[in-house]
Amino acid sequence: MRKNLRAPLVCFSTLLMVGCVDSEDYNFDNLEQVQWSPTYALPIATGQLGLEDLLSPEDSATLSVREDGVFYFEYQEQFESQKLGELVDIPDVEERYYIQLPVPLVVPPNTSIDLPPLSGSIRLPSESQFHTLIYKDGQLEYSLRNTMDLPVSVDIVFPTIKKEDQELQANAEVANDVFIQNLSLKGFTADLTGGDRGYNTIPFEIQFSAVNDTDQPVRLDAGDRVTASFNLTEQEFSYIAGEFGDLTIDIPEIVLDIGPFDEMLKYNIDLAEMDLQLGVHNQYGVPIHLYLPEFNALNADGQILPIQTSPEPPVVLEAAEEPGDAKITYLEVINDDQLIQHDPEQIRVKAIARLNEREAAGINFLTDDANLVFDLAAEIPLVGSFRDVEIRDTLDADLRNSFEELDIKRMELKTELVNEFPFGGEFQIYLLDENQQVLDSLLLPRQTEIITSSKVNEEGELQDPGRFEDNISISQEKFDALQQTTQIIIVARLNSVIEEDDSQPAVRFMSQYRLHVELAALAEIESTITP
Repeated sequence: MRKNLRAPLVCFSTLLMVGCVDSEDYNFDNLEQVQWSPTYALPIATGQLGLEDLLSPEDSATLSVREDGVFYFEYQEQFESQKLGELVDIPDVEERYYIQLPVPLVVPPNTSIDLPPLSGSIRLPSESQFHTLIYKDGQLEYSLRNTMDLPVSVDIVFPTIKKEDQELQANAEVANDVFIQNLSLKGFTADLTGGDRGYNTIPFEIQFSAVNDTDQPVRLDAGDRVTASFNLTEQEFSYIAGEFGDLTIDIPEIVLDIGPFDEMLKYNIDLAEMDLQLGVHNQYGVPIHLYLPEFNALNADGQILPIQTSPEPPVVLEAAEEPGDAKITYLEVINDDQLIQHDPEQIRVKAIARLNEREAAGINFLTDDANLVFDLAAEIPLVGSFRDVEIRDTLDADLRNSFEELDIKRMELKTELVNEFPFGGEFQIYLLDENQQVLDSLLLPRQTEIITSSKVNEEGELQDPGRFEDNISISQEKFDALQQTTQIIIVARLNSVIEEDDSQPAVRFMSQYRLHVELAALAEIESTITP
């Protein structure tokens, strides 16, 4: 990962050497040889390491900064229950009505005579009390059977089923036979409160006329009839309002894989805090009592931790006020700190929804696209103890021609580290050749423990950074590897401060913390001048 560090290399065409020499040494008649040791300085790296050098790009995408400057991971997942609207059934229904002539009737030639009208209603047989229904789909089939010796003209009106204020209508003419026609209900709105019982009713009105288009009068006998049958099928709603009563709906178990927790804990961080909440979005215009017989976390060892919430179930979910809206109820997890220590791999939720529990009165509504949406949100601040947290960066540093034709007497690494993190640890530099193979590490094991912890207050505010400034000797073997180096990897391995009782108090990982690095090679050169 290449981020903030820069590696300016200085190529010197002229080596400026300055020394202090006694003036008598400049009597060249007597001088056979003068020696001194100038210093050759080569900057290697300058820059800073931060939290971004710890995280992968995927982790960084979930990382945010709180107002107080503490880094925290965001995790959010939404999942939906089974649609409650799918569980509300509008039953098929068939109704039959007829008119019958009470006495014989003679119809003159080329004449139409109105027969007695028929008014009635189609009732939906359901325990729920439906008031308004917008059809997503549905079929209304009507059939006419005529036993008269004349054709009968029929005009049917459904005054409470409308589309754009136009009533649903049909007309037909049926001879001494049977006539069948289907009417699509898609897009129509039905007011189901027109009957005597105030719900579940579709009224209709039918006007009959006997049509004699012959040149002779026609006698119709007493008892002749026209029968009208209605059949409602395939009814689906996009919106339905009514009094649905006390219903119980089991919501199947939902299993949620928690990947980011494992990703975070791979950094050997014992997190001390967590803020987890479950939001339930009720998109239905129905008050719901939500029970959670199963709400727990499962870790890799198969251990189950029950998740405790406030408020405790059953939780009352308020009804949405308008279609397309939602009422959100939040359940705060009160054992979230225990949960993060449990190292969960899965969270499992199983719910039971009770509609209108103890509140059966009132008109509610459902829409076909509405749902109960569960929203699991976690905010995990980087507050805790840290072990062997490794921050690294790779940078170009072609040193192959930097020491040519120099008689190196001694090599040192001028090192300046300013550490703002509230933990200390080891610092190491790895040398890579042109094939990106590791040649060697630059520092000996005894030289690496040079990162000093900073001092911060209880709020994590920096009081005094840890500092290291010194020249570190480089052996001939390390120097040989340095001359083959084209890239270097800078690595800081950090640990929280260990108290006298071996405890590691929780500290805050602030966004402004940085490890500032200044590196330069100092070569002491032997130079000899012979007159």
